Order: sequence, then structure tokens, then C-alpha cells
Amino acid sequence: MLGTRWLLIAVGAVAGLAHWAVFDLLTDHVAYDRLVLGLGVAVVVFFAALMMMLGPVRPGRAMAGAGALAAVCAALMLWASLRFDHVSEFLDSGKPLVAVATLAVIAAPFIAALLRERGGWRHYQLLFDTSWESVLRYVAGGLFTGLVWGLLYLSDTFLGLVGITLIDDLIDLDPVPWLISGVALGLGLSVFYALRDYISADLFVQLLRLLTPLVLGVVVIFILALPFRGLSGLLGGLSPAVTLAGVSLAGVVLVSAAVHGGTAGEVQSPVMRLAARVLSGVIAVPAVLAVYAVAVRIGQYGLTPDRIAALVAALVVLGYGASYAVLSLLGRDWMGRLRQANLALAGLVVLVSALWLTPLLNPERMSVASQLDRARAGGAVEELPLWEMAWDWGRAGTNGLAALRALETHPEHAQLVAMIERAEATQFEYEFRQESEEASQVSLHEIVPLRPVGVLLPEGSLDRVSIYERMSLREGCARKFSDGQPGCVLVVADFDPNVEEVEGILLWRSGHGSVQVLGLRIFPDEGSHRVSVIGNTATLEDEDIQRVLNGEFEIAPVSRKALRIGDQEIYPYN
Repeated sequence: MLGTRWLLIAVGAVAGLAHWAVFDLLTDHVAYDRLVLGLGVAVVVFFAALMMMLGPVRPGRAMAGAGALAAVCAALMLWASLRFDHVSEFLDSGKPLVAVATLAVIAAPFIAALLRERGGWRHYQLLFDTSWESVLRYVAGGLFTGLVWGLLYLSDTFLGLVGITLIDDLIDLDPVPWLISGVALGLGLSVFYALRDYISADLFVQLLRLLTPLVLGVVVIFILALPFRGLSGLLGGLSPAVTLAGVSLAGVVLVSAAVHGGTAGEVQSPVMRLAARVLSGVIAVPAVLAVYAVAVRIGQYGLTPDRIAALVAALVVLGYGASYAVLSLLGRDWMGRLRQANLALAGLVVLVSALWLTPLLNPERMSVASQLDRARAGGAVEELPLWEMAWDWGRAGTNGLAALRALETHPEHAQLVAMIERAEATQFEYEFRQESEEASQVSLHEIVPLRPVGVLLPEGSLDRVSIYERMSLREGCARKFSDGQPGCVLVVADFDPNVEEVEGILLWRSGHGSVQVLGLRIFPDEGSHRVSVIGNTATLEDEDIQRVLNGEFEIAPVSRKALRIGDQEIYPYN
């Protein structure tokens, strides 16, 4: 036991020095950033996996397993980085880091279980215990490291009262902070391992199981409300899809906790068993809707790396949800079958994470191909992600812009080339959007539908709202509903009889399920003048815009006239 403690402390010290050498010393003296990337990934993965395995796994085997995993992760990251000219551009989106982290975190327990006993990677109980113990060890180690640093800073401040700066002087030495963190983490991990018989993962599993009825109730209420509320709130962007997938993932975690431990360790209470089984059967519903929400967005605007990532994540969660739903219907030993399914599904996640870093699943190249197809079909120039292709999509994006330049058959080719040149010359996306809005030749009058039908506005009045609101309004209108109607509307009425000017209320989709509202008062020959911005309104939802578009509203007289949508009243100014 004492040997394991000193071993983890020593490995922690070496890990701290290795991290300092790569991320501090090497970056100051090596210009080839791919070397730093490869060594950095290898160092992080190797020591993280090694310190997780030490104790349960013998040192020699642990080093071999951690080294193999680190080599694979580093090689895949280097391979994927070749999609970009510079490593910093490759890492900016964060998706490669998520992919390699997912790969390492899920694969490490499989390797540890394999090294602990022959065929251990197929032993569900051993694999599950290894995974949970790893998580808890690092939580404990991280908390202890934070406490050490807190104590050091407090001690430094305390000694500073009498003019002693010893601690501050030590911390200023380059390798010392890394060394302290490594030693503290190793010590924290070793203490948790020594007390593993007293701090069991079963405690946290039992606590998770208590949440099963709560999540089940939320999902059931959601499903029951769907026929009455419709799907319009799911189609505003990627955020609803993330929420849906997140709820499904929470259900997957809770069901996995319920079946933990084999026949003897799985949940025994009849009520909890029923709740887990029903939850297994229904978590596929939000997963299906998550896939649907992303698919609708892709159908409207084509592929982008963000949408591909969302679709892949939603499909993985759907794989879990569909498997759980089917297995929950198959006889008495559904929990045993689900445990075996979890092994296969975890392997699937590892495979998908690895594929993300190979040419077989290159999101930038796939996105460029999709956007080129849209352009060849005569898609609107404003809807093409030109800035992203220039700055975020690496070499594939650069090649895609060259192909767009050569697309002389596009009906707006001159405008397309001008926007490509502006995108390449503008480093910040916001500046590009602002310049594009200012250069837009399409008036908002051609985009924003007016209600009541037949009402007219002075030409150009809408184009005189602020640049920020024009940009937001165009984006909201582009978030079309499933029936093809734009995601915006302007209601024009004489809301205040005491003023002569035309007044209106603008509503548009914000992209997060909520509705942005803007009150307008239109002065002759002066364009639009904003009286007040009501802002994001929690009581309004996307479907309220559809109701206005379909004429399901009224201009209701109160102390002053208001726009009444159902039971809600909106004034054009405060």
C-alpha cells in the first residue's frame, strides 16, 4: 500500500515536469506546432491513463497500456490536424479535443479491465467498477490539488504580512507550479485508492438511481404534451437538439445505474425496477426528435461541422435509446441484455470518436461538399457560410471557396465573388456579418411578412432600424418553419390613438426557442424609429409567430390597444 502511494507521488511529479517541458519549455523553443501537438496529446493521455491504472494494475502493464493509448490518440490528432495549415486553427473549434478526450476516457477503463484479468474488458461488473472508481479517484485528486493550491496562496499571503516571500519566490520558478500540481494529484489519487473499501462507487450509483422517477416523469410529461404543443419549438436551431439529446443521455446514465452490478447489484425495488424499465422504453423519443431537429436544420441550410457534430451525437444517443427501448420489451432478463448492449455501445462511441479524427469522417470536407451542392443549385449567397469556410474549415474551406469563385453559372456570381473576398479579408465574424448586412441589396420589406394581410409600410422604413437589429431580424426570418413560412412577422396597427405615426410590433425567432420582440414607430420621411425594445420574452414561443402569420391574433382595445396572441398582450412600447 505504501509502495503504491509513493509510486503515484513519483509518477505525479514526473507528469508535472513532463507537462511543463511540453507546454511551457518546448513551446518557447520549437516553431513546429505539430510536434508540440503530438507530444502534448501523448503526455496528457499517457499520464492520465497511467495514474488511473496504477494500483489496480501492475506498473509495467499500466505503462504499456497507457503508452499504447497515448500513441493512438497522438497519431489520430496529428492525422486530423493535417486538414488545417496551422494547429491553432485546428484546435479552435474544440471538436477534435472533445473527440480525443471521449476516445481516451472511454477506452482507458476497457484497457485497465483487460490488464487486470484475462478477458476483463468483457466483464461488465469489473469494467463498470473500474470506470466509476477512475472518475471518483480523479474527482478526489482534483479537489485535493485545489486545496493544496488554496493553502499555498493563503500561506503566502500570511507570511507576506511579515515580509517573507519564500512561497511566492518558489512558485515563480518555471517548473515548480507543474511539479506541485503533479505531486498533489498523485497524493490525492493514492489516498483515494487506499480508502477504496470505504469510499465505494456504489454510494454514487445508489444516489443516481433515486433520480430515475424524476427524469421519467419529465420525459413522460414531455411526450404527452407533444400532440398539443407541436414540433415548432424544436426547429429553431441546434440548441433544442442539444437539450433533447441531453435528456436522453441523462436517461441512459440513470438506466445504466439501475442495472449496475450484475444480478445481485441491480436495483431491487419493484417500483424502481418498473421506473427504470419504462424509462428505458421512452428515452428514445427525445433522441428521435433530436435527430429530427438537426436533420431539418441540415435540410434547410446544408451541412456544417457544428451540425455534423450535433447529428453524430444525436445518432449515438439514439442508438442507446433505441437499444434500451427494444431490450426493455424482451423478457425478464432485460437488464442482463442491457448490460451486454452497453459494452457494444461503448465500443461504438470509441469507434465514432476515432473516425472523427480520420478522413472517413472529415466534417470540414463533408460540409464544403454540401455547401457547394447548395450553391450549384442556385442557393442564396447570403445563406452560404463563406466566413466559416475562409477561417474555420481549414484547407477544405479554402478549396471550397476556390470552387465557388469558379462557379460562374450561379445567378449571383458577382455578388458571391465579392462576398468571398470580403470574408477572406475580414478576420472577425461579427465584422463580416455587419459588412454583409450593410452591403445587402435585399430590403427587409421583401423578407418580413406584414399582418394584417394587405397592410403597407413606407418603402425602406424597415431598413432604417439599427444594424444590430437588422442582422438579428434577417437571421430570425431565415429560421423558417416546417411549412416554409419565415420565422418573423410585423404587425402594423394604430396601437395608440393619440399619435399620428404608424406603429408596429416585430417578432422573430431568436434561435433558442424564444421570441425577440421590437416595438416600432414609423415617422414620415424618417424611416423607423425605435421606441422601446421588449427583448427576449419567456412567455412567447416560436409557435406564437406562426399564429400571427396565420391570422390568429387580434388588436385588442384596453387602456391602449395591444397585440393579443391567445391570452398574452404585447405593446409596441413601454
